[in-house]
Amino acid sequence: MRARAKTGPVAIFDPQRLAAGLPAGLRWSPIRGCESPQTAMIRATGLAAGTGLSSGGVDAGGFWEGKTRTALQSLLHAAALDHRNPSELFAWTLSPSAASDAVAILSTHPSAAPGWADALEAMIHSDPRTRDSIWMGVSLALSCLADPRVLDAVTPRPGEHFDPVDFLTNNGTLYLLATGARLNEALQARWEHIDKVNRTWRIPAKNSKSKRVRSVPLNDAALGVLANLGTEGKNEYLFINTKTKEPLTVVNTVWGRIRIAAGLPNLRIHDLRHQHASMLVNSGRSLYEVQQILGHSDPSVTQRYAHLSTRTLQDASNSASEKIAQASKQPPALRVVS
Repeated sequence: MRARAKTGPVAIFDPQRLAAGLPAGLRWSPIRGCESPQTAMIRATGLAAGTGLSSGGVDAGGFWEGKTRTALQSLLHAAALDHRNPSELFAWTLSPSAASDAVAILSTHPSAAPGWADALEAMIHSDPRTRDSIWMGVSLALSCLADPRVLDAVTPRPGEHFDPVDFLTNNGTLYLLATGARLNEALQARWEHIDKVNRTWRIPAKNSKSKRVRSVPLNDAALGVLANLGTEGKNEYLFINTKTKEPLTVVNTVWGRIRIAAGLPNLRIHDLRHQHASMLVNSGRSLYEVQQILGHSDPSVTQRYAHLSTRTLQDASNSASEKIAQASKQPPALRVVS
């Protein structure tokens, strides 16, 4: 980081505080830019896709995801037009009655998209079962804002708004905790493999260590990296040599400079993948989830990578202890009378 700071501004976006000791200084609001109906629609599409409603397991999931998208685009648009903050947007997602405030904004603001107020109002006043089903998707899409750390990370202070154009123009470097992917998989990634609408990165079999096609979920941090690479529409590869415009094949030189500047001369890039797995497990994610995200074909490999912290094991043991304690306070289910 210190080395990159010599060439331009450096920012870190870590809303979940996964990297202890590093400042998560960058704040970016999902409301920003949604004065434009097109931006609101694109952002709502990504958020709605993140609910997973259309991926199976929910009857008519595609229909409800579409309704979720329509409601979200109206809420984002209204919040942007009336200069609301993410906390107020989150409150709208919790209750259809609270979202009536957004209807009022869209009904009176001269720059509001035509018909969006009527569409939102119709959903709010639809029959209770339909309304509640729609709002289940809406609240799910922005449920991450219930975490105070995430809400803080998406609530810029005055003067803190992140300007990607200015940042890139000044040769900025943005650090985000993201996918846990292998280095070669990342270096061979092409834009045709990226589905920003469904927030996934498809790794072809020929690029995958397991020689099987796999799909990597793209979290907000990863999507932020993609948005700031500056290669989309200009090069087929994500990561390129800025001088030759050819895809990167190795990063040994720059990686060597980074780790020396960080005081970690023996750190390997693969160690970051190992740490990503550990963070997932210590955040309460199952080993199966870690296996799928990291692309391990053998579960035993995940066991080796994803070591549990002592605190995590203690919490698991304590949960069993609490169950036993609760059971000991219950009256006996059967009493024998002689």
